[in-house]
Amino acid sequence: MYGTVLKLMLITMLLSTPALTGAATATFDFTADFTGMINHWPGSDAMIGTDDDLIDPGTWPVEGSEPNPGTYSYNAFDFGSGQTGPGMPDGFNAITYITGTVEIDLDVAVNGSLDQPLVTGLNVTSGTEPFPGHGPFTAEFTNTTGAYDAPTGGMTLTADFTANLNGSVDTSLGMNIVGQAWVIEDEDYGTATGHAYLDDVVIPLAQAEGATRALFILGSGIIPVAEGLSWPSMPFVAAIVALDDSEVADERSTWGDVKTLYGSH
Repeated sequence: MYGTVLKLMLITMLLSTPALTGAATATFDFTADFTGMINHWPGSDAMIGTDDDLIDPGTWPVEGSEPNPGTYSYNAFDFGSGQTGPGMPDGFNAITYITGTVEIDLDVAVNGSLDQPLVTGLNVTSGTEPFPGHGPFTAEFTNTTGAYDAPTGGMTLTADFTANLNGSVDTSLGMNIVGQAWVIEDEDYGTATGHAYLDDVVIPLAQAEGATRALFILGSGIIPVAEGLSWPSMPFVAAIVALDDSEVADERSTWGDVKTLYGSH
């Protein structure tokens, strides 16, 4: 009798422990490992790997951006020329192809939230030159806030944007992004979403790579003037295709977990 009571007390403590009920997150990687995308430019639909891609090993005017090293992810900019560079989204004239990681709140991904962001952190570990002489760079998003509507994929995100440009670090505060984002679990890869890019590009890529989850983000906004004036205010559009193959464990406890720990009787 005493043993049964003790087990029930332990179960109650486990189910009420905040550490076991915290939000689950996953880290997705966006890389330049995809040889089929080398020298691909996103074109007017703003997505890489579709029929309107331009494919060329050289740099394009207007700004002379470096070509794609093999990624589905990029940031495109308008540096004020008012022109659209060949192979770039409408209204943009320079591009940087990026690799890195993005952290996603999985609870928000499933349920949505009016006051919590889907993206809780983002790091660009490498970016190609958007114009000659710019040099490679790294960047990160911090202090993220925002909202996410799971049924439609609608996303807003506000973050501080910090970049290291050739050893000089500067920050734009309160950058706003509006767009759409989708997180697809591997158990759902066989179900059509009705979104052509997800169904034709992102999900087949995730299946081929054996990824646990796939992420696609397409957003736009204006980068504010850097605090140290390292860059001016400029419009941007960004696309990220990232995969999670880490088999991240959901930290939320379940009755099955409890029974495994403390016996089934």
